[in-house]
Amino acid sequence: MNSYGLVLGGGGSRGAYEVGVWKALIELNIDISSVVGTSIGAINSAFICSNNYNDLEELWLSIDFSTCFNIDDNFSIDENLSFKNLPKFMKNIISNRGLDHTPLKRLLQSYLNEDIIRNSPIDFGIVTLTMYPLKPIEIFKTDIPYGKIIDYIMASCSLPGLKHMVIDGVTFVDGGMYNNIPTSMLLNSPCSAIIQVDIDGPGFSQKINNINDIPIIEIKCSENLGPIISFDSEKIKRNISIGYLDTLKTFKQLTGQNYYFFKDELPKGLLVNINAIEFKLITDSLNFNNSIYNHLKLLRTIKKIENFSGIITKSRINIIMAMEITAEILEIERNIIYRYDELLNKILQKVNVYKKNINSKELSLKDYLIFKNCNLLDTSKSTIAFRNTLAITFPKEFIAHMFLCLINYRIN
Repeated sequence: MNSYGLVLGGGGSRGAYEVGVWKALIELNIDISSVVGTSIGAINSAFICSNNYNDLEELWLSIDFSTCFNIDDNFSIDENLSFKNLPKFMKNIISNRGLDHTPLKRLLQSYLNEDIIRNSPIDFGIVTLTMYPLKPIEIFKTDIPYGKIIDYIMASCSLPGLKHMVIDGVTFVDGGMYNNIPTSMLLNSPCSAIIQVDIDGPGFSQKINNINDIPIIEIKCSENLGPIISFDSEKIKRNISIGYLDTLKTFKQLTGQNYYFFKDELPKGLLVNINAIEFKLITDSLNFNNSIYNHLKLLRTIKKIENFSGIITKSRINIIMAMEITAEILEIERNIIYRYDELLNKILQKVNVYKKNINSKELSLKDYLIFKNCNLLDTSKSTIAFRNTLAITFPKEFIAHMFLCLINYRIN
């Protein structure tokens, strides 16, 4: 059976995403032989080495500011690190040379057992940086002195603004200041492939010299995971879920660009492939045949849409991609595994809401642009001008508008 190396990047509270990644890897029966991490990735890696998913999930779902940091009871703070008396708080941090994260160390000591980590068949490594002199440390468990594993984990996640971690008289700072995604640590390992998890954390990454051509499978967060330090329980749950879904998609268990669909889904009903007659109606509604220049300009604009460059080719429109763009523009929840018809129904529900409020003064510009005259058969000069202008200025809204025109045509 193939064994995989796992690399977990740093990024503070965004590390909840990596919990979801691990959950998916467990379901997929992915055999992890080595795991390395930086900063929050080092913490998550230690739990993976210990093979204890339930404890890691419990930690993330129960964590708050007081379980990580020492803070005066007189300070008031919300879950997103918004202080009601920030100047006083900052003065306190400066006078104490950083925020004390001793509670986090105690929390890790309550969950992690050094002997279990050392005896685990999974290798484990972290990245940190000595302060004086400034020197990177990439170290595996066999080279960490006994009794010091949690200290080294804490050294890896000593973010700027926190008190520095001192081990045997040596001062350490966050590993993200040297290598936030330490894939290079596993390039000489015996694993058959490396899974690299990027949570878009701050810091630096070292260039990879993959001389052994080990396959690297990249899992990157598909949406903004929020602040580096946040204890919003709903955001943490969402990030775990997004990590889980992104991993399933990476391993071809789900499909989709920005949304998630069951892998065996086939377009049917209102979502079948566009036929030649419909394609002609669409091009006529844009007056494509009137100007080669407008045709090329339109295609170039649409192809700039991130993640959707393949939506339009010379003779084909990807209707599922168009539906995803429409759902995104209409702010339909993406943290769900959909069938194609389920997502379409969500879109049609939004259309019905618009129709009920068509005369409302509260309609947004976006609603106006998307829903205005969704009649594919309208080839008046004003409508053609509107659609071409929309394509150049708001390409995603244009795709959504034309998708609704097509669906409306098929329904009627």
